[in-house]
Amino acid sequence: MRQAGHLFNEIDMNRHAAQCFFSSGDQEGAASVFFKLKKYGQAAECFHAIGQVRKAANLFAMAGLFANAFECYEQLQDWDGLLQCLHKHRDKLSQADEKNFTDKYVPIALNELYQLYANLNPEGAQTMGVVSDENKGKVQQMRLRLKF
Repeated sequence: MRQAGHLFNEIDMNRHAAQCFFSSGDQEGAASVFFKLKKYGQAAECFHAIGQVRKAANLFAMAGLFANAFECYEQLQDWDGLLQCLHKHRDKLSQADEKNFTDKYVPIALNELYQLYANLNPEGAQTMGVVSDENKGKVQQMRLRLKF
């Protein structure tokens, strides 16, 4: 099948080439052909399958598949990238989706930022009032609600 994919690719029958690469398990070959065809969602699926999650996140966003893009950023724990993607594409989301994604990911991103700060400066996180015990409890409650 892979050889057929190369032959189809040589004669510019790209859709057939992509299908052959995909069927043969050559996700990278399929991804590059899907990208050439501007089938960004399918290219993203292939890149995700071979562990190129950051590239998959970018392509999912290009395809307008924002939930998939956000899941990739979450997998990478790239909260900055996730929030930037959410902000950049907020005009392409319905108000309900924007609210749902914001409600889900902003508390997680803030908690991760707090954890990073606390790990860098354990005493300073408490003494500088970055997060009080009450606020930490609220963050924990939000995290529990997001899980269920």
